[in-house]
Amino acid sequence: LEFKCKQCNTILKKTLQAYERGSLCVVCHPVGTSQAEKEIGEYIQSLGQEVEFNNRSILHPKEIDVFVPEKKFGIEHNGLYYHAILNGESKSRYYYLNKKRTAQTLGINLIHIFGDEWISKKEICKSMIKNRLNLIDKKIFARKCNIQEVNVREAKIFFESNHISGYSASLSRWGLYYDNELVLCLSVRKPRQKKYKSLIEISRFASARNTNVVGGLTKLLKKVEFWAKDNGFKGILTYADLRFGDGNGYLKSGFNLMGETGPDYWYTNGQLRFDRFKFKSSNGKTEKQKVLENKLFKIYGCGSNIFIKNF
Repeated sequence: LEFKCKQCNTILKKTLQAYERGSLCVVCHPVGTSQAEKEIGEYIQSLGQEVEFNNRSILHPKEIDVFVPEKKFGIEHNGLYYHAILNGESKSRYYYLNKKRTAQTLGINLIHIFGDEWISKKEICKSMIKNRLNLIDKKIFARKCNIQEVNVREAKIFFESNHISGYSASLSRWGLYYDNELVLCLSVRKPRQKKYKSLIEISRFASARNTNVVGGLTKLLKKVEFWAKDNGFKGILTYADLRFGDGNGYLKSGFNLMGETGPDYWYTNGQLRFDRFKFKSSNGKTEKQKVLENKLFKIYGCGSNIFIKNF
């Protein structure tokens, strides 16, 4: 539903449940722990973990929204309004990446979740959190799984249900099946950048929620490598989103870390987040002109690590 604040006239979208719980205008009431942060913290507490809210002692003067001391694990909930729109300007480009790197030097694993992800992909977020806390209780060994090609329809359903970024168009897809259930899936596509045209790119890789497939990546990569060589590709390219991890699993699988992309970004109106490619220059209008016309602001991520495995 859309609610209009009587004080500042800001119109915000909220669920009826949020309204009934007393959710306030984010413009007039910016102070304190947000409802989403409380929900994240309460979920972690339900897993038997001690939680600290708005910790400012570790990264002073910056804060960690939700912190699990025992696991040295933190979560930043990046609400779209306050993390993009601040006096008409977005947070600095390297703000989130620098915060993550600072936490790393202190041995803290800090992940970033956007506000719209917690709203629309809550179960995926919960599974990711549970995995980072090493509390996934459904463990399957890849050697007990069958590997099969996955059709587009099944891949769409699987990635929309299990990958934080949903489905992406692909050339081919493979999955591991346990008791006839798809538990791990990997898809490949041609890279967007011409300099990588000799490589095949992993477009999506995800396990079923609340499931750990031991040795699954290695098993699927063997299949990908065989297919890639057979189709004339000279290696495999993949990215690891630094908002959620560093991609160390790829290093263990024979990939080399080639560098970072630098912080990525989206556009937002404070309520919804849009892919920047929707506003590419066209019809005589620049990206900046299109964004200004739509009254949108940039919101930054952490970028990705770039991995390549040459044959």
